[in-house]
Amino acid sequence: LWYRLAVVLGKKTTWFLAMIIMTMSFIYTGILDPSDTKLTDLVIIKVMNILGFACIGVIGPAMVSEIADYGTLKSGVERPAIYFSFFAFVAKSGGAIATALGLGIAGWYGFDVSSTEHSAHSILGLTSAIAWLPVFFTVVALVFIVLTPINTHRYSIIRRRLDAQIANKSISN
Repeated sequence: LWYRLAVVLGKKTTWFLAMIIMTMSFIYTGILDPSDTKLTDLVIIKVMNILGFACIGVIGPAMVSEIADYGTLKSGVERPAIYFSFFAFVAKSGGAIATALGLGIAGWYGFDVSSTEHSAHSILGLTSAIAWLPVFFTVVALVFIVLTPINTHRYSIIRRRLDAQIANKSISN
């Protein structure tokens, strides 16, 4: 689904769309009332999360490969392993930091997973950790996606120039 959409809309636009879906799922999570939440609400949220994260899993590495090609064009040196290593490091570190921060915030507000009764204050902490902070960070990510200069047109130029360089090298050899 995401691949086909990326072919039609471009990777940058598709990634932006997925992040909007994820942001909407976080907002939906934040406005749920714990005493009135139905299974359908949770299924809708989970489907939205899976759609968003699946797109990141497909489009993220594809965007990194385009950025690596741009780096090759500019420097003349191929370094895709460095780009992908950095991408993996940031993704893994971000997930770990987000998990630790979320658990820390919920605990700081007094949320206790083993408790059967939760105060409004502890629910606020949990909601902040699983909904409102992710909204903030996905909005920041949306800004960076918009500011990414490589789009379908620019990447086609990068690819043509790299292909021309490769052709020139094989002719001279």
